[in-house]
Amino acid sequence: MDRDFLTVDEVDASSILKQFEAVLSKYDRSRVQEQVTRAYLNEQLNLTEYRMIDFIEEMETPDWFGEDFGGAVRTV
Repeated sequence: MDRDFLTVDEVDASSILKQFEAVLSKYDRSRVQEQVTRAYLNEQLNLTEYRMIDFIEEMETPDWFGEDFGGAVRTV
């Protein structure tokens, strides 16, 4: 499975349920889902993914880029 930024092997949902069966059978599933959702929403700002390289575009180098300004700072 390719999510554009991460490649994940195909996983069978039943294997995930089997892995967490002890937790899901011990606790109320709706309560677990509520707690996971609350934790996700509380941490959402920290989980934001920044992809600064999604739109790479070639540009021509401006003529003035290589000029010598004699130590002066030039703000463009």
